[in-house]
Amino acid sequence: MQLLLPLPGQTDDTILAQAAAARGIGITALSPLHLARSPDRGLLLGFGRLPNHKIPAAVDALWSYSARPAPRQPPSRCPARR
Repeated sequence: MQLLLPLPGQTDDTILAQAAAARGIGITALSPLHLARSPDRGLLLGFGRLPNHKIPAAVDALWSYSARPAPRQPPSRCPARR
């Protein structure tokens, strides 16, 4: 089972996914999956194999990181697809 979590504005979903991975939480950033350039950001959260008793700790860990200001990074330069 999976849950799509849309993210607001300029939230960097790839940084959130990397931070979650560092805490042992496997989530997928959506922005790298777009076929064309898109401002939409989000996370794909899979929870089908996660034991129920581990869900609150995983949510707390993800929330604690997402509540912090994101580090500023230069925009990535991606050539336009033809």
